Amino acid sequence: ATVLEIRASSPINPDVIRASRPSWPAMEYDSAYDKPIVGPTVQVTTMGIEGNASGFPTHISDTINRAILLFNEPTYATLKDKFPDAAESLVRGGFGENLVVNHPNFVPSEVCVGDKYQIGNVVCMVTGPRAPCPKVDGWHGVKGMTAYCRENGLAGYFMKVLQEGTFSVGDEVVLLERKYPGYSIERIAQGLWGPSEVKDDSLEFLTTLANMEELIGRHYRETAQTRLDRIEGRTD
Repeated sequence: ATVLEIRASSPINPDVIRASRPSWPAMEYDSAYDKPIVGPTVQVTTMGIEGNASGFPTHISDTINRAILLFNEPTYATLKDKFPDAAESLVRGGFGENLVVNHPNFVPSEVCVGDKYQIGNVVCMVTGPRAPCPKVDGWHGVKGMTAYCRENGLAGYFMKVLQEGTFSVGDEVVLLERKYPGYSIERIAQGLWGPSEVKDDSLEFLTTLANMEELIGRHYRETAQTRLDRIEGRTD
């Protein structure tokens, strides 16, 4: 995969966004969803790309595990097929991502939690699928995109920075290690948040996620642990 674009911004008042996106949801906190292009070379720390920040309270409290949001450009074509009315807004930057890459195999069914990648001299680790909030529907002016992306791991991948440094547009995204080959972004998203026909309540799946230190805790490991406790409580 190759880095096509790098984006970063600080949070802005939601009224500013709503001026151009009337369907933007009413929220009490600022948002950094609308990110301009930066670079071509940027400094990267454990807190993410220099100059980038989040206004979402959950992300602020767990910035290290959500330091970078990566998005694979072919996903936009997939979403345009599903939501043709939003085709004009389904372009780079349409998910508030930091990195846009392009590779046919860098898809939710292939990328796994715990994967370590080198980009420039930065080493990052995938910590989970993004579980998008209603801002996705609001930005694109359609209903159902948020849920569809959440259930299928199509809203981007969160990454933790293990080695600080710099990366640039044009850098290759090189896989260094894959610790959990059976736990792809797609499997975790569908297993945690998918409809009943794909949701996974098996003890193996929930136990693995609950104990997977590489996976984001809040809303991810905690969800798995809550469901595991409930199931084990029924079987006692």
